[in-house]
Amino acid sequence: MIKYPLFFEVCADSESGVNTLFEAKAFDFPEITCAIPTEFKGPGGGYSPEELFSLAVLTCLIATFKVFAEKSKLQYSNIRASGKLTIDRNAQGMPELKKLAITLTLSGVQDQEKAKTLLTESEKYCLVSNAIKTEKTFEHLFI
Repeated sequence: MIKYPLFFEVCADSESGVNTLFEAKAFDFPEITCAIPTEFKGPGGGYSPEELFSLAVLTCLIATFKVFAEKSKLQYSNIRASGKLTIDRNAQGMPELKKLAITLTLSGVQDQEKAKTLLTESEKYCLVSNAIKTEKTFEHLFI
């Protein structure tokens, strides 16, 4: 049984300047390089907040699916998640994370109907996906 509450600590550190790359890390894992993306007139060359946002959703979906698949004994060889984040202006003219189109691809699936059910359940129970207001669309592929 999982005991709640759970805590996850992260940190990021940067020197001043828009063109300065910065470092972020979680727990005692290796640091990752982050940057303001070129689309926002930054230098690029590191993970942007927008990419980390999208990756948080994708990795949560994969983790949730893996737990559900394990518990239900679904046989598959690989799951791949890809996403396309759209940033646009809202009605007030402010930029916002408008839509995240997600494709979940399973290979080597023994039971596609069970897999579809588990993918849908993963979308429903993914903590990160549920925590955001960005519109999400999902596509399931089997190869």
